[in-house]
Amino acid sequence: MRRDPVLGFGFVAGSEKPVVVRSVTPGGPSEGRLTPGDEIIMINDEPVSSAPRERVIDLVRYRNSMSLTYIQYPC
Repeated sequence: MRRDPVLGFGFVAGSEKPVVVRSVTPGGPSEGRLTPGDEIIMINDEPVSSAPRERVIDLVRYRNSMSLTYIQYPC
């Protein structure tokens, strides 16, 4: 996934452990991929299920692109 210069990666994670998607920005890079409630388990091949909040932020803050592994639960 590539960072949009205005919208960033286009999602907000709202919890620390596990990392859960709280919202997805319409028109952003995450739209059509992530949905609220998805659990992000890896960022750039690094497990984040039990990572501190600061580490998760560091993994995405200054990146132009990243890969996510996540669990998408049925609605």
